[in-house]
Amino acid sequence: MENLIKILKQFEMEDYPTHSRIHPLHSFSSPSCNVYVKREDELGFLSSGSKMRKYLSLVPYLKMNGYKEAVLIGGPYSNNILILSQLLLQNLITPTLFLQAPPPEKIEGNYLWTSLCNSTKHIHWIGKEEWVDVETLANEYIRRNPSKKIALIPEGASCRESLPGLVTLALDIIENEKKLPEPFSHVFIDSGTGMTALSLVLAFAYLEKKTSIHIVQMAGNKQELEQKLLEYKQYFEEMIEGSLSASLPYIYRPSTARSFGSWNQTILQEVKNVAQQEGILTDPIYSAKLIFESRKIIMEKKLSGNILLIHSGGSFTLSGFQTQFAHLLQKGL
Repeated sequence: MENLIKILKQFEMEDYPTHSRIHPLHSFSSPSCNVYVKREDELGFLSSGSKMRKYLSLVPYLKMNGYKEAVLIGGPYSNNILILSQLLLQNLITPTLFLQAPPPEKIEGNYLWTSLCNSTKHIHWIGKEEWVDVETLANEYIRRNPSKKIALIPEGASCRESLPGLVTLALDIIENEKKLPEPFSHVFIDSGTGMTALSLVLAFAYLEKKTSIHIVQMAGNKQELEQKLLEYKQYFEEMIEGSLSASLPYIYRPSTARSFGSWNQTILQEVKNVAQQEGILTDPIYSAKLIFESRKIIMEKKLSGNILLIHSGGSFTLSGFQTQFAHLLQKGL
């Protein structure tokens, strides 16, 4: 662990928070297991909390290399685009958004807050047919503007420069364990682009930590995750200046509302149940699905010991679901 801390000190880091607390999930626990939630959602207002760890090292990289503009890629409701736009503006770097078309009919949820932060002149809508080539289009935009130094930030800010910051998640989990009599036997984490989850896999492998990692994959497939693991493993090996052996852990797909960005009454009910039983706000796209699936897996596999669920954040997404939740509450469900 000390070696990893020493390696991270070689990288410039922003002074964003890096410690999040854990507390019990009372409705989960049983005589055979104690289930905790790690409150990454408390790391950053408006954002997917764990994404703040990406920006710890990404933002200093952009500043030190003199970038004056950055192209961000994603959907109109993206947590990453919402929070990274703000951080770039705070550092006098212009965010230019390449968003997947069509524009939403209603300006609500994350799209509302993103629109407040970004002028329409800095938003480019990319059609569905062209989306597969969005990075090519972004690079063409950069080439057409040679007078400015422009960075290209891939979807989810999943890039080499984000890795040092993400590694702090593994170190923080170890700090959380110091308050428990036994370390965590299992850790559950969600996956969108996959970088946060796979960085945890790589960091635990480097630290030779035996905790079992369970990834609930919200987007993509297992083959894509395998390819990304190889890519991020290369980044990690460059960072540690050594070799590393790591493989995919347990991978699951949501059993309900399976397609990325989808939700249904089961997931909306889960949001309500977790709020009322545990006092935690979750979002229907990531964290509520993670909790719903984790509960099923823990019961079906009869997992035991200390178990950690990582609440990666994004609860502000709930602002786009006010009508649905009002209807749910009015029906008394």
